[in-house]
Amino acid sequence: MTATAVLIQHALETIKAPRQQARWAMSVALSRSERWQALVLNTVVSTILLWLWIYLTMGDASDQTASVQALVSVMILDRPVMAGIFQVGFAVISVHALHWGGRVFGGSGELDGAVSLLAWMTFVLNLVSVLQIVLWLVFPIVAELIGLFSIVLVFVLLTSFCAELHGFRSLFMTFIGLVFSIFAILFGFSLLVALV
Repeated sequence: MTATAVLIQHALETIKAPRQQARWAMSVALSRSERWQALVLNTVVSTILLWLWIYLTMGDASDQTASVQALVSVMILDRPVMAGIFQVGFAVISVHALHWGGRVFGGSGELDGAVSLLAWMTFVLNLVSVLQIVLWLVFPIVAELIGLFSIVLVFVLLTSFCAELHGFRSLFMTFIGLVFSIFAILFGFSLLVALV
């Protein structure tokens, strides 16, 4: 079996049994540098796929209403490098939030594990994005459903991976902790923006 086939098989298993695959992702023998490289590479691929999705689905930018989604879409289309830098920065913040946020709640996870899990989660979500883009060209309605599935998948994977990383037993309490952490981070960013 080729390396690509093995990765795709693990990605499918991740959707079925995320905690088990989280253990596998953390056990892969990579140096800290290689883990970070995997995260950055997957984040860059994610940005490219996002750009492609917006390009295919947005149509003429002049026809878009002045909604936040339309403005963000135009910004990504016009400045993909800036969007990529933003996404890599967000990935770095997410790694530290996953690591330290879990530690605050009594978790025992290591930073290397957090990097591996977010790199793996991004890879799995990239595969879902590729599927969504391909389906958009053939069955747009099914592609929209895949988009909804991917939103749910983000929260399922993030909750399961956080629980496995930090040794938490309860997925429900882990999810509540993640929601609390997300709101705390957003509140902190809003304060920073207000001060600037």
